Amino acid sequence: QTVQKTDVGQVINENKKLIMIILGAIVALIVGYSIYNHQAKKTYNENLGQVYAFQTDVIDQFNSSKIKDVEFIEKIKAMPSHLTGQPTLVPALFTSLNRLVENGKTVEVISILETWTKHFNNSSYMYYFIGLKLAPLYEDTTQHEKAINILQSLIASKIDVIKSRLYLDMGRVYLKKNDKVKAKENFEYITSNFKDTEMSKIAKLYLQGL
Repeated sequence: QTVQKTDVGQVINENKKLIMIILGAIVALIVGYSIYNHQAKKTYNENLGQVYAFQTDVIDQFNSSKIKDVEFIEKIKAMPSHLTGQPTLVPALFTSLNRLVENGKTVEVISILETWTKHFNNSSYMYYFIGLKLAPLYEDTTQHEKAINILQSLIASKIDVIKSRLYLDMGRVYLKKNDKVKAKENFEYITSNFKDTEMSKIAKLYLQGL
């Protein structure tokens, strides 16, 4: 009886239904992964094609003055959400947005960037880059509360790039709001936490003015 219980053939025979179920599940997982992997590669390649098409048909055409501001803005607003934040598109897109601002389309650019922020988590680098562009645009259009809110969200993120600059910008915006108390808090934070930096020197100049 002991030999029969330990015999591989006997064990398989007694548990063949369970073994068949397990094998079936393994096969299903392998097939499923293969399909998923194939689809992922297909989607990736399709996205690359769309990125290239948008770059050449929209961004390059605008930067070479072959399409006008209004048409470009319409195409940007109609851009598929999955293209927003594509690394290869970001530099050219931001250059185009800068050009729109120079052409007096600041309000339209703010609207575009606000729409983009909804596609990204507040802690993502893409949100951070968009916020860095939005804050000064809010400031230039005297939307001080919005500028402060976006700066606060950038400061609160785990990304420690140019934090001192963000505090300096916050202080300046509070000054424009005539809130000298809050402005002073931000400038003093810089001088205390970012000593011997260029931002600290600038903050001290603002403090002297207060």
